Amino acid sequence: MDQDQFLAEDIEEARNLSVDEAASELCGLLGCSAAEMKAALRLADGEPEKALSLLHSVLPSALALKGSFEGRRSSDPAGAFCLIAEGSSGKQLALILWAGYQRLPAAFLVDADWEAVKLALEDIATPPHKELCRTMNKLLEERLDPTSLNRLFRGQESLSSLTERLKEAISNQLRVDVFLHLHLETFNRLRLKQSGLTGSKDKNAELDEEDDEKQRGKATLDSLKIRCRPLLDPVKGKPLSRVRKGERLHVSFEDQAGLSGLVAKMIARSGRDLVFPVSSVSKSPVGDYLIELDLADGVVGLVKHAEDLRVRTASSVVADARRPLSRQSLLFLYLGAGVLLLVLLFQWLLR
Repeated sequence: MDQDQFLAEDIEEARNLSVDEAASELCGLLGCSAAEMKAALRLADGEPEKALSLLHSVLPSALALKGSFEGRRSSDPAGAFCLIAEGSSGKQLALILWAGYQRLPAAFLVDADWEAVKLALEDIATPPHKELCRTMNKLLEERLDPTSLNRLFRGQESLSSLTERLKEAISNQLRVDVFLHLHLETFNRLRLKQSGLTGSKDKNAELDEEDDEKQRGKATLDSLKIRCRPLLDPVKGKPLSRVRKGERLHVSFEDQAGLSGLVAKMIARSGRDLVFPVSSVSKSPVGDYLIELDLADGVVGLVKHAEDLRVRTASSVVADARRPLSRQSLLFLYLGAGVLLLVLLFQWLLR
């Protein structure tokens, strides 16, 4: 009898270890901690599909690598680029590049939001040097391949290491010793949807995506509201009365308890700047300014203020923030993750 009891305990211990290992592996694939996964399950009432939808909306899923380079002399080559890619696959979605034999505008900074860097590159008045652009475009595509971008997204290669490697390649290619400054930015699925960089689709792909969207619609949470505080900018800011739908607002999260507080912490820990698109603007019956922000799928930020203060905004790059995502190459991975989450949930319930 004692031997049977010991055997049962060994089996139970092995089963628990297997579940923990599976949970750890899943967290690694999704890029979240065990605490975040359990919090998402709790927020989703234990439904794995809802938890996955929330995690995919909040956690970073794409990256923007922004860079500028220039030689020591004013006549040496100079340029800048903004590369957008999927995080998990490393697939390049866009590469905006300017290169020439003039210095970049003095106000140009690669550590601004990638949308602003993209627009700044597109608005440079001086025409780019075509041959230099072709050379740099080829070099960047070769050196920033999907594997390198995925390693950068996962944190398996440091930005400083990539900077040294890319600096050497550019210097050798251009035969000029260049200075290179890189800045990495990761962001979530909603912000990728707003960028309009998911590409065009054929009719069959659109039909498949509509089915996927319906399935996602079943899995999303009811709108959860999180109280936000706008960042004030008395000099260059825009009055709350002039903020319009489609603009992006810089905010911080107010202290709040319950589910809203948990989700706010998850978003704050995602590593991105707290800049979100405005989805609606209105006034309350007592005259307060009410602004709603798209924080993630099913998560709404609420700004409420009685005074017409000047706040920091950033223009949106697209007007339509509701275009559906294109079908992702890792769909089967996500479906598998959903099944694994379901198994984990049942295991926890049986404990």
